[in-house]
Amino acid sequence: MLAQYEYPLPELMADVDEILAETNDVYEGSFFIRNAGGGRLSGLITPHSACLEFTPAVFGGPGRIHYRVSAAGGRVGDIIHTGAVISSNGGEKYIPVTLTVTAASIQTKEGITVTNMRSFLDYARQYPNQAAGLMAAPAFKAMLTRSHFEYINAYEYILSDTNRPRAMECLLRLSGLKKGAKISVLQKYTEVKLLPFQGEKYFGRIPIKMEGWGYIGEEITVRNNSAWLKPLSTVSQAIDESGMFNFCVDPALFKGRRASDALVFAGSPEDEAVITVIRQPYFRVRANKEYYSPGELGIIAVTNNTGTDLKLDIQPSQPFVQFEARGHFISGYAEIPFQIKLTGFQSMTIKRQPADVLIDIRARVREELAFRRLKIRIGDFL
Repeated sequence: MLAQYEYPLPELMADVDEILAETNDVYEGSFFIRNAGGGRLSGLITPHSACLEFTPAVFGGPGRIHYRVSAAGGRVGDIIHTGAVISSNGGEKYIPVTLTVTAASIQTKEGITVTNMRSFLDYARQYPNQAAGLMAAPAFKAMLTRSHFEYINAYEYILSDTNRPRAMECLLRLSGLKKGAKISVLQKYTEVKLLPFQGEKYFGRIPIKMEGWGYIGEEITVRNNSAWLKPLSTVSQAIDESGMFNFCVDPALFKGRRASDALVFAGSPEDEAVITVIRQPYFRVRANKEYYSPGELGIIAVTNNTGTDLKLDIQPSQPFVQFEARGHFISGYAEIPFQIKLTGFQSMTIKRQPADVLIDIRARVREELAFRRLKIRIGDFL
């Protein structure tokens, strides 16, 4: 009887001798396996590194094998030598794999390529909100890891801050690429004058300027916690509104005649604006001159701040300073004339020694007596 022979044995053939991959993410490719002998070829592919993946890893017959080489966990400049073994009933083949980890890059929606912290800084300068969001992306962490970022552990902690603009500012400053922005108060002192019975709130504005760029703390405090002073803007709102910061003074909460407090920006005592509030007197008086000659006409200017008519009682300390009447009714503003009328003896005395004259002005305001005093000098010389 003649012997029975099987078909020739399977023989493994793969059209790949080496895989060379340069990537900052994933490198993909494929090769073809075929049977150069007889029978049915079957086998499996065993990678020697977790960075390699083959699909399918188990094969039965000829076909295309897809592979992925991942740079995850690698750092820029790393060269990783590894490989994989194809084991089959038709023989084995070793495939050497060389992975070179290149600089990681992120392509933003704005068409900007971010490859490291410096290029991220440039992106943040142009698109701060988008950059703050990108900072939490897995691709960003991978970029930091592969670029040997010195503070990668601190990055994890910084990322726990849900205030992304603040977190980004912290990361950029930690990297040494950026200095902190600050607020410069262009008007350090502001004086607010309230009318005696003013009930309406006073609204004011203070010019400020941001020096540098980036995140600025929104915290604005009143240094002495005065109830009458309230900030009405945030720092970012003020910057957006041509650098004008809004504040409010509430007369109902203001006690006394004069007080000062300060708005402190971003928690820095150097960046503060002092607000001084003065409640104006019921009325103001001034003479048109300080020195008068005998026979000269003078004027007392009176400003009424009460908002109601006032009756003034005017009484000079010397009879030769004469007004048309002792009592005068005024509304908002009045100029009250007087004349210097001297006797002959008084004129001779004044020539030798000028005389100081006190002019007392009184008015009753809501059952309260208001008083002002002027001092003028009568004489031809000092």
